[in-house]
Amino acid sequence: MIISQTRNYDNFMQDNKALQQTSNANQIANQKHNLTSNKTEAVKEVLGYGVDSEGFFTSDLNEAAGIPKDYKIYAKDIENFVNYHQNRSDILATHNQVDIAKSLANAYKAFSQLIPQSQSPSFSNKELENMPYAFKMDSNYNVTQTYTYAEYQSALNKDESGILLTFNTFDSRGFSKINAETIFNQADNVSINKYAYQNANGIAKGGVLIAFLNNSSLFFNVNQFLEGETKILGKIIGLDKNISEKELENFKGFMNANKIQSAFGENNDSWNTIEEQLSLQYYIKRSEATGDKDLFKESLSFAQEYQEMIDSSMSLEEFKEKYLDFKERHEEFVKKLKEKENILSQSEKQNSNEETELGSKNKKFKPIQVTSKSETYQDTSFLNTLDFIKSQQKLEQILILFGERSKGNFDIQNFKNFLTSSWKRLDTEV
Repeated sequence: MIISQTRNYDNFMQDNKALQQTSNANQIANQKHNLTSNKTEAVKEVLGYGVDSEGFFTSDLNEAAGIPKDYKIYAKDIENFVNYHQNRSDILATHNQVDIAKSLANAYKAFSQLIPQSQSPSFSNKELENMPYAFKMDSNYNVTQTYTYAEYQSALNKDESGILLTFNTFDSRGFSKINAETIFNQADNVSINKYAYQNANGIAKGGVLIAFLNNSSLFFNVNQFLEGETKILGKIIGLDKNISEKELENFKGFMNANKIQSAFGENNDSWNTIEEQLSLQYYIKRSEATGDKDLFKESLSFAQEYQEMIDSSMSLEEFKEKYLDFKERHEEFVKKLKEKENILSQSEKQNSNEETELGSKNKKFKPIQVTSKSETYQDTSFLNTLDFIKSQQKLEQILILFGERSKGNFDIQNFKNFLTSSWKRLDTEV
C-alpha cells in the first residue's frame, strides 16, 4: 500500500514537472513570437532591412531605429508608407528619399511619451482609449502638451495651431474616439494591415506605433517625423533640418517678390507652388487655343521644367537661381502669347464689324473656333492636381502648408473661391 502511494506521488511529481517544462517552453515560445526575429533569420530584404518568413522586419531595423524588440513591424506596411511619401505624382509629396530608420526613431521618441507603461507586447483597447487624443511637440520631438478628446474639440474651435492628432481618427463622418479600429482609419494616408497586429489581448505594439507614424497631423500628407532627402516642398515647409528658420524666411521673402506672372491675371502676395502649377497648366490651355504650335510646345516645356524643379532635391539657393532664369524666359513666352491673343481678339472684332456692316442682323453670332491640329495635352499629374483642388480638405492643407491660416489675415473662403473659379476657367473660358 505504501509502495503504491509512493509510486503515485512519484508519477504526480513527474507529470507536474513535465507540465511545468511544457508551460515554460510555451512562455519562451510566446515571448519569442512577440519579439522581432534575429537578423540571421531573414529570408529577404525590404528597404535594406531583413524580413522574416512571416513578413515582419527582423531585429536590424529595430536596432537602427532604437526601438525595443517587442515592436514587431510588418514590412509591407512600411514599404507602402515609404512609397507613398516618395510618390512623384502626389502634389504634396515632400521627399524624394525617406530614411525609414531615422523616421521611425523620431516617431518612437514622441510615441514613447504618450503610451502607458506596460510590459505586455500589446496595448488593450482600454489602454488605447486612455491615450491622449492629440498633442503638441517641439522640434526635438519632445511632447509639450497633450489633449483629451474634449480639449481637442475646444482647441479646434479656437483655431489653435500646432496640434497633432495621435492617430488618424478623422474621416468623412468627423472625429472618432480612439479604439482598436479607428487608429487604422484610412483617409489620405497609407492603408495599414491591422490584421497583422490584432491578437486576443488587443493590438501589438508595433501596429500601434505604425498607426502613430502614419498620422502626424490632421492634414495627413505632411509627416513631421520624416527624415531623408527632401523635395523643394519639403524644404519650404520646414521638414529639412539642415535649413534654419531664418534661411526659410529669407527664401520666402525672395520668392514672394519674384514670382512668375499668373495665367489668371491675379498675383497674390504670397508665392505658392500649387497655384503656379495650376497657372502653368492654364497657360497650356491658352496657348493651345491660339492654334500656334510653337507657343503650345513652349507652354508644355515650361510646365515640365517647373515640375522637375519643384520635384528636385536642389538647395534653396540653387532653386532661386534656376527660378529667376525660368521666370525671365517664361515672361518672354507670356509676352508672345498675349500678342497672339490680341491679334486673334482684333480679328474677331473685325469679323464681327464686317458682319454688322453687311446687314447680317439676323445671323446668329458665332465666335471664332480656333482648332489646334496638335494632340490635346493630357498630363496625369495635372489631373491629380485638379482632383486635389476640388477637395475641400486638400484646400485646407494648402493653407496650413504655407502658413496662411496661422497668420490670421488670410480669408480661407476667398482662397477657395479663387481656386474654384480657376478650375472652372480651365474648362470653360478657352
